[in-house]
Amino acid sequence: MRPTLLLALSVLLAAGCSTEATKYRVGSSGVLQAREPAQQTHMASTATADRLDVPLKPISTPFPEYPSSLRDDGLVGRVRVRFVVESNGTVSNPVVLGSPPPELAAISLRSIMQWRFEPPLRGGKPGRVAVEQVFAFELD
Repeated sequence: MRPTLLLALSVLLAAGCSTEATKYRVGSSGVLQAREPAQQTHMASTATADRLDVPLKPISTPFPEYPSSLRDDGLVGRVRVRFVVESNGTVSNPVVLGSPPPELAAISLRSIMQWRFEPPLRGGKPGRVAVEQVFAFELD
């Protein structure tokens, strides 16, 4: 049995408390961006997986909404989600790791379930791959 392949796609989200619009930081040192440009940056980034024929390529990765009510309440935290990209590019079996605030975990899971990828290929055949995603909900 093959070991599970973990592929870290690090997307950090940051929300400014002085504005109504949520800003997103893509990668560990990315610039704060509006939602649409941040999603495009994320989709354009390449992630390598040593057992895949080509890097896993996102088709659609809508980021979680960070509701103003949660920002106003000062609810912050990191949500780490492990999930499987199926051979058809859909997402299954999302699991929240650790003990983040439940409200942030719920919106992260809703977002992940909407994600779509080009089918992962191993040896020219579609296969499954385990992926890990981190969302950081912060106030500036």
